[in-house]
Amino acid sequence: MSGLKPEKEISTKSEKKTSPESGKPGGVSEKDKKVARDLVKLKHVETQVQKATGLSAVLKEKSKQETDAKEKLSEDAFAAISAISESKRLFLQRIQIVVNQSRVPLAKPPLREAEFRELMTDLVKRDIVNLQFVTTEGLGPREVYSLTEKGKELLE
Repeated sequence: MSGLKPEKEISTKSEKKTSPESGKPGGVSEKDKKVARDLVKLKHVETQVQKATGLSAVLKEKSKQETDAKEKLSEDAFAAISAISESKRLFLQRIQIVVNQSRVPLAKPPLREAEFRELMTDLVKRDIVNLQFVTTEGLGPREVYSLTEKGKELLE
């Protein structure tokens, strides 16, 4: 080797620096040794959730309302909405027949007329279905239900 010298001599002096009983570096005692968490001082930083503004806020609110409406509807309400969706308008008695037929496979007793009227008035209050009164020959005024845009969206 013509002119190259090693930068440091390789020696076995590092073996002498460890203490024989613990195997730890000889010059440092356990009391002098500091853990990383002792060396670092943390500062508390307040964080805030950024509020959505503009179009994103409107879309977020709309999606929240849709999920709330879907979660709160019962199986009977969905059966009534799907029965109305098959035709444009249905009489109350026809909707009641379809809903009660959907309850038979589930071994549930059929809904009475008072319970069913409560269900339909709840759907009207939520603006899912529209209520109209139609006069028929020989039977007098009867209730007819049709879906609103919100009701159509719930079925999708």
